[in-house]
Amino acid sequence: MRYKLKVILLTLIAKVFTKQMPGICSNGSQGNPIQCCRNYILDGKSCKECSPGTFGYNCTEDCPPQFYGRFCREKCSCCPCDKINGCLKMTNFVHWPTISISLAGSLAICFSFGVAIICILRKRKPNTPEGCVVSKTDENDLTASQDMYDCLAKESYNVLTLTTTDIEQL
Repeated sequence: MRYKLKVILLTLIAKVFTKQMPGICSNGSQGNPIQCCRNYILDGKSCKECSPGTFGYNCTEDCPPQFYGRFCREKCSCCPCDKINGCLKMTNFVHWPTISISLAGSLAICFSFGVAIICILRKRKPNTPEGCVVSKTDENDLTASQDMYDCLAKESYNVLTLTTTDIEQL
């Protein structure tokens, strides 16, 4: 019983004085070199974690697209994505595809609107009633036919005035 107590006590003391280094998968005992775990790199006689933007054994891999940060575990919600810091605050960022699509759409709408107006104006019927042909008549001809009078009544012509006089007055 005393023997078991000594073993337990020695084990606890050994754990207190033996500092476990993070990232060490093999401590180099029996002449073997120290081996670092995944996402750690050997730095002297200890292992340190990979710099942000890298991961893997000996930190040899860069973050895949749309991932960044410590061990590349953070996901980006922007484009472009910086492998170390993620989304960068861009002050003068212009997204040309969006601008070109908006411009093309606006031009298409304006063109369609213009074509529609031209079609409406071409199909518009003239204001003169059908069958009415108004021509310049001799000012001395005082006889007006009923047809001409009807045509003039349908339209407003400011330049023509119709006056009737008796033939006997002449």
